[in-house]
Amino acid sequence: MARNCPDCSKEMAVETVGDIQLDVCHNCAGTWFDSEELRILLAYDPLALGVVEDLATPSGAPKPADPPIGQEAVGPSFRHCPNCEMPLEKYHYLYTSPVLLHTCTDCGGFWVEDGELNRMQEWLLDAHHPVSAKEKAGLVIADAMIEHDKEMQRQNKLLRLFTVLQRFRPGWIGLAP
Repeated sequence: MARNCPDCSKEMAVETVGDIQLDVCHNCAGTWFDSEELRILLAYDPLALGVVEDLATPSGAPKPADPPIGQEAVGPSFRHCPNCEMPLEKYHYLYTSPVLLHTCTDCGGFWVEDGELNRMQEWLLDAHHPVSAKEKAGLVIADAMIEHDKEMQRQNKLLRLFTVLQRFRPGWIGLAP
């Protein structure tokens, strides 16, 4: 049974990558992943996201620009699942990435817009790069500077407190017996 695109409502085509059959919209170039398809695909080929991204290029009118990275809101979406027609929920890929996906909480499938697969691949590659010695040293220095600033703020607060206390000391302090 043909599925309709959650984004533009056009009929999606079935494209095969490895042993996985994905639903790809050739109008807006989005891809629908059924539950577990992405996990299986990445286990088969860790660089498969670029292959899937190249399956379709948008032929329809350009869609409106997305909000800046990191400012997308998670939660309910205007899109509906092509399987069960449930409203899709927006969430961030791997929870901390800037990539916003749309998932069906009922069947577990999710929608990936044009260009998002490449962003997912970049995020995965960046997440697996170890921190270099130079970057690690920079992080140590930055942490030390933060701790130094906190200590300086604490000492300035104490200095202000003692200055105020010195102005209002009782008359009997400092008198000789």
